[in-house]
Amino acid sequence: MKRVRYIEEPSLQFGTDQHICPKAGIYSYSPYDIDYVRPEKVTIGIIGRSDSIDQTLKWIDDCKSHIDGKQSKNPLPNLFLNFCGFNRNVGFKSEIAYDESYIRKINNSEFDRIIKDTNDLGKRIKEIAELYLTEIKFLSKNKKPDVILCVLSENFITYIQESQEEHEDDDISPSQFENGSYNKEIIDKEQNFRRYLKAKAMQYNVPLQLLRDRISSPTSDMQDPATIAWNFFTALYYKASGTPWALIRRDYSETTCFAGVSFFKSRDRKSTQTSIAQIFNELGNGVILRGEEIQMQKNDLVPHMDEKQAFDLISMSLREYLHILAQSGQ
Repeated sequence: MKRVRYIEEPSLQFGTDQHICPKAGIYSYSPYDIDYVRPEKVTIGIIGRSDSIDQTLKWIDDCKSHIDGKQSKNPLPNLFLNFCGFNRNVGFKSEIAYDESYIRKINNSEFDRIIKDTNDLGKRIKEIAELYLTEIKFLSKNKKPDVILCVLSENFITYIQESQEEHEDDDISPSQFENGSYNKEIIDKEQNFRRYLKAKAMQYNVPLQLLRDRISSPTSDMQDPATIAWNFFTALYYKASGTPWALIRRDYSETTCFAGVSFFKSRDRKSTQTSIAQIFNELGNGVILRGEEIQMQKNDLVPHMDEKQAFDLISMSLREYLHILAQSGQ
């Protein structure tokens, strides 16, 4: 008989107390690193079309203040928590900083030129990414921001289609909308751009945050404004080398290796590629490891590793974790 053990949700350590909710903990008790070296000011660079940048900066300015949470009949009243505002007086107790020299605007004519001259999808993605990479390089060499925001316009997907003619509305079958394949195609193309841009930008050693300008006016199919703000500014604080919260170490004579296992599809969606283990310690520092390719059974849509794959993945994870500990002197 199989036995199931329920593991209670652990408390997280914040600046002055503990809480199980990351949002409520930051709101009430400050980030974990409040008494340590931390980003009391997050200096941003921002890149994109002029109108997209203006919308995003206005939204960031609005987020300095409190944002009401979503009103819902959900029986979990704390699910949509108010956003405390990103300022020095509450919550993260940090602020956004920049001046005009950190704003790098890309002319609309540059995007139009690429669309006109290039129909090949791969080449188009690379050329548009180069527009951003040129400005990322400038900011990293001349201004040293903590995080660079790369803002994508609401109609950004039109820039990374193979050709405009192939994607006119008349050419899109109703079944594509019904089964979601058209939306999936759009998501895949944007993800290809994001992956390429982040990979090429690694040489400049400045964290990137990619976002759509629609974040300033979320539609009904998006998260509520307070949740969007929580997710964005938590990520921004972390990318600026902050530590929003930490897992509580019950016994300082021991350390714990936390591992999250998931699976992903290959880019062509034809196979379940490999398992991934995210290995981290109590402060969230760690690495991502890739395991072996797995075989999906036709009568089972749930991915599984076999015994050897599971053993190899955990063994590799523990080796990497011990390496992390050695590097940190623990």
